[in-house]
Amino acid sequence: MNSYFRRQVVWVIILGVSLSVGRADTNRAFVNFETAPVHPLDISPDHKVLALCNLPDARLDLFDVQGSAPLAIGSIFTGIDPVSVRFRTAREAWVVNTISDTVTVIDVARQEVLGVIRTLDAPADVVFAGIPQQAFVSCAGANTVQIFNTTTRTEVSRVKIEGDRPKSMAASPDGQRVYVGILESGNASTILAPGLSLTDRLPPPGPVEMAFGPHQGLNPPPNQGDQIIPPINPKIAPTNLPPRVSHIVKRNAAGRWMDDNHGDWTEFVSGTNAVLSGRVQGWDMPDHDVAVLDVSLGSISYVAGLMNIVMGLAVNPISGRLAVVGTDGSNEVRFEPNLKGIFNRVLLGLVDVQEDKQQVLDLNPHLTYKTNSIPLAQRRQSVGDPRGALWNASGTRLYVTGMGTDNLLTMDENGNRIGQAVL
Repeated sequence: MNSYFRRQVVWVIILGVSLSVGRADTNRAFVNFETAPVHPLDISPDHKVLALCNLPDARLDLFDVQGSAPLAIGSIFTGIDPVSVRFRTAREAWVVNTISDTVTVIDVARQEVLGVIRTLDAPADVVFAGIPQQAFVSCAGANTVQIFNTTTRTEVSRVKIEGDRPKSMAASPDGQRVYVGILESGNASTILAPGLSLTDRLPPPGPVEMAFGPHQGLNPPPNQGDQIIPPINPKIAPTNLPPRVSHIVKRNAAGRWMDDNHGDWTEFVSGTNAVLSGRVQGWDMPDHDVAVLDVSLGSISYVAGLMNIVMGLAVNPISGRLAVVGTDGSNEVRFEPNLKGIFNRVLLGLVDVQEDKQQVLDLNPHLTYKTNSIPLAQRRQSVGDPRGALWNASGTRLYVTGMGTDNLLTMDENGNRIGQAVL
């Protein structure tokens, strides 16, 4: 997308946010629930029409963007909560309605509905790929991608996704691969807990209480050396000490299951003592962030180790490199004072699927995560809750929108920030 059309898209986004805020401020009794959008804006291949998902009104709004400012030219009813729109041709747009469980196919030139496709639960996004061209629809509620014939609009096949809530999608420049972002992909963390018991009884000892464990059976285990930080109130009597608790551990790059105090629990998770945590030896947890559908081979593979909440995808039109934006939580770190202000990371994953290479970058490189409060100027340069990612036509710039911070980042092809965040 060239700079002119990018400005028009940003202008419409800002206008939509401003109108929404204005309504909320003038009528505080009004309560509105909307499903989070996935790909709510798209521009026609001939760069003449901008399509916008109007979630509250269940409509697709159309704008002529050939002039100096977007001009509203029409609005078509779609279905409840349209979260994504994609142009298949210059005059045909497909709109995904997540609550209606439908995809509405619209003739943009005539502004009429050509057909309505029934889908599985909670469709989220659609892309077009393959020869002949097919439509791929991610269904978050069913953890499935449905594949439709674009001419007859009938289902051809479906692919089960090993992950929770596949949503955002993208296609490779050659149309031979479809990428599916898995919203709640996980970050290879799990819980060590005692077995279940009757409601009127304390649970039996679990792996955390084992004397031969990393912390010699102390529960709650220390989180800094042999100390619990923040310290337990010394006025609490020994009989009123905190009850036994579960313990979160996370698999590191070496495949070891570690806690926040360098305790190695691998033997209790996947090793010879796995039975003590209700597991079997060799137990593991998949960490599928992005599903890769090879259209020509009909196969599926996964990209792992990027983050645990995948918000958006974008494919570089020149290099084919995949950009993935989202967040990763420090859920293995315990106690609120230790997490205040630094419990989350906002990340960018750059993936070369063909060469099996990937890197993960912090979208807030100016943060040290050593303090829970920073000056206002630094906060304004931070991005939070990234939802959108878009490459320019030459593949030299990547734009990322922050929904939680109402700003826009510009980066080069290697993920380095260019300039300041735009509010």
